[in-house]
Amino acid sequence: MLENGSKPMRSSLNRLVNALALNGDVPGLEKIKEISQRHEIAAQVLPESLNTCVVLAHLKNGNFEEGISLMESMCINEPKKTHSSFLINQLLRNNMEEALEKLSILAERMANQFANYVPVTDLFVNYVRMRRDEEASHLLQRCPAIAEQRAMLGRHIIRQLGRNEEEKTIRLISLLSDPYYKQVHYSFLMRDYESNKEVDAAVALYEKTKAEHIDPDDLFLKRLAVLLRGAGKPVPFSEPPETVEYYKEQLKKQLSQDKEELQKEE
Repeated sequence: MLENGSKPMRSSLNRLVNALALNGDVPGLEKIKEISQRHEIAAQVLPESLNTCVVLAHLKNGNFEEGISLMESMCINEPKKTHSSFLINQLLRNNMEEALEKLSILAERMANQFANYVPVTDLFVNYVRMRRDEEASHLLQRCPAIAEQRAMLGRHIIRQLGRNEEEKTIRLISLLSDPYYKQVHYSFLMRDYESNKEVDAAVALYEKTKAEHIDPDDLFLKRLAVLLRGAGKPVPFSEPPETVEYYKEQLKKQLSQDKEELQKEE
């Protein structure tokens, strides 16, 4: 294909490198890297997880020292390109427990020695995703700073809710025991209630925030106020003065700022 001047699709390359990694084909992955450089395949086409797939291939072959050493180098020198969540997910799905244990040790060391909390937070999230809540809880006890990764975990919660994975979200939030994450969850629910004009559900959610001593944000309260007025009901709180669109824009700016801060820390 490349010799004929054709360029592969990114989805095709993704499937190829994933298959090679799970077959432990390190030479095949290195060949793809070499061919890509020789034919100047654009970075937008190459899978972002290519180097992490090389790590996965080493671990699949039982070359733990080589794989973990490569992952450590990436965590230190190229933290934005490690794709640790992808790697952890593959290890869990393929029951590669020995490799997972060694990666867990590395992730905790990155957190404790380098204040790089991305790998250990990815490990925590993937444990919950795979219903290994006990291991997630023990990890959180050993590394309580995971719960402080609000930008990263907040975005994860929003993505899960967008995929209708509320049960996983509830388990995650219950482990974290931080009211902030309930606030993120409830704000997402209020968005849906306002969109679907579910007045009773919205009021019940508001009462739940009061019972749990959760402080709703301005966007939550504004959406509820608009919904109540539209239904001809009184607004039982001080309504935020700006529009829903204004508070949505403020939230977007905050999420963008949080993402930039997270990237600086990496």
